[in-house]
Amino acid sequence: MNDYLSDDWDYLSDGPLAMCTDAFYVKVYYSTYVNYNGIYLQDDTDANTYSSMVDTSKSISSDGSQWILTNDVSTLTIANDWPYESYPPSLAQWTSDLGHAVIVEISCASSVQVYSCDNCAIIVDNNEAASEVFEVSCADLAFTCSGFPQISPTMQVFCPATCNVTDWSYLLQNHDYALQIAALRSPGLPSSCLGEGYCSFAGTYLFDTLCPLSSADCQALDLPCEL
Repeated sequence: MNDYLSDDWDYLSDGPLAMCTDAFYVKVYYSTYVNYNGIYLQDDTDANTYSSMVDTSKSISSDGSQWILTNDVSTLTIANDWPYESYPPSLAQWTSDLGHAVIVEISCASSVQVYSCDNCAIIVDNNEAASEVFEVSCADLAFTCSGFPQISPTMQVFCPATCNVTDWSYLLQNHDYALQIAALRSPGLPSSCLGEGYCSFAGTYLFDTLCPLSSADCQALDLPCEL
């Protein structure tokens, strides 16, 4: 069987997600369960298990009889019938543990957690964010870049150039402590990068700056530095 026929057979026998490589993007059309939205990466040891890129409590897996989408709070399931034995359905009605009918759309994704960013732009200060939270510029905050265990790590996120941060692996992580400080000045922000309704903040300047992994995950971007 040539490669084209093989791909067609996989698509017809296992559904559209048979064309995915190692990651899914999940979108739930029910406000109570929107925290399931995001990118799920295939488990290294179990091909039928996918875990959230940013929240290990969220996963998609099969127990043989059903597909299960779960976190620490709730569970959604759908019968594992043909053609959904090897992959979950791309668009279907799942059932929550409370009996809710929940439409779940799943598509292919290629996102991975980024520890470096060779093609990223030069590191610059986030003066807009610093001014919004601290009411001064990064130049005025330079003295806090080191020597203050409680505040220096936060200053390095807001003012990486001023604080001589040269490693993208630090900037491309979620920074809950910085977000908590920002939330004191900007009421309405979630208390953590995975706080309730966090995806609704994706695309806003402060959240993108302080929670790049969560924001990229919510927007199905391949790299946080695409924000």
